[in-house]
Amino acid sequence: MRTIDIITTQNVTINYELADVKDRIFAFILDQIIIWVSILILALILLSSGIMNSNVFVYAIVLPIIIFYHLFLEILFDGRSLGKMILGIRVVKLTGMEPSLNDLVFRWALRPVDILFLWVPLASCSSVPLKKGNV
Repeated sequence: MRTIDIITTQNVTINYELADVKDRIFAFILDQIIIWVSILILALILLSSGIMNSNVFVYAIVLPIIIFYHLFLEILFDGRSLGKMILGIRVVKLTGMEPSLNDLVFRWALRPVDILFLWVPLASCSSVPLKKGNV
């Protein structure tokens, strides 16, 4: 497992273990399962009871849950979402300190960029090359 050394102001070196990529991916998958199961439960309760229609449900419940899930939970639980809590990992600064509110908001705001840079290479790898003469 990879580690990072952090030197405190008292010249004490603290060795942190970094989370593996598989742990981060598994935490993301757990978070997605939690998000969609909670949306399904809310849909069953709110839509079957007739409290709200489907359009209001999507815009008032589904989109805020999807958009703000990570930001809200990481602020509430000091850098951990439910998936990260299950796996015992958390977001920390390079200094080893807990991230501030500004750090978490900035991280959340850049999340679409991270996802874009993840999917664009995957999409380009899955494209079928054209044979000469097919153009």
